[in-house]
Amino acid sequence: MMVQGYGKTQYQNITTHDFRKFKQVLISQQESLSKKAVASANKHFKNVQGNIEKITRSRVDIKIGEMVPLGIFHEDKYSIGMALFIKIKTQGKEETKIITATTTLIKGKLVFLYVL
Repeated sequence: MMVQGYGKTQYQNITTHDFRKFKQVLISQQESLSKKAVASANKHFKNVQGNIEKITRSRVDIKIGEMVPLGIFHEDKYSIGMALFIKIKTQGKEETKIITATTTLIKGKLVFLYVL
């Protein structure tokens, strides 16, 4: 499980009206967002791998191959949750996983919760 805030909005106060717009965009763009997330995650994993390899002097291989949105499983005024099907390859072993990602509005801030 991972919880994080969104750095670009940390000094902004997000209103429920803003959050409603955010949710509409998220819902309408699930497919394209998941494709962008794969590219972004793989870029991040590549940086992490390089750092780990420098420290441990051993090769690390992590890559997301496919990510498919499974839809919204929860939505209310202050949160939205979606599930994703992913194929991830770690050290040459491919696994199929389900990720749940929930975005919540807490005291005017966006908080993301990911569970793999």
